[in-house]
Amino acid sequence: MKYERLLFVALTLVALPLLTTACRPVPKAPVISFTLVPVADPGGPESLEPIRGAVQNGRSQDHVLLYSYSADSWWVQPFAAHPYTDLRGDLSWQNSIHLGRQYAALLV
Repeated sequence: MKYERLLFVALTLVALPLLTTACRPVPKAPVISFTLVPVADPGGPESLEPIRGAVQNGRSQDHVLLYSYSADSWWVQPFAAHPYTDLRGDLSWQNSIHLGRQYAALLV
């Protein structure tokens, strides 16, 4: 009898935290999408083109960090001194970017 009671208490202590955490909704991962992307081009510092997108499951205080791949390197866009693109209230974003062969975005 004493052993059964000890086993019940031990299982309760293990199961209770698992049950309470299992009931919480799992947060969805943020997703960045592009709605306007410049053409692929060898790139260079001469010209800027618009780039736009949106974030799903993000937060308004998040920022987008844009990159352009040119001359065998990834470059922070539009400028290293001003790397962050703010999200609007509807979680859309817009900026200008130097042309490159590929483009990437990170949510920070």
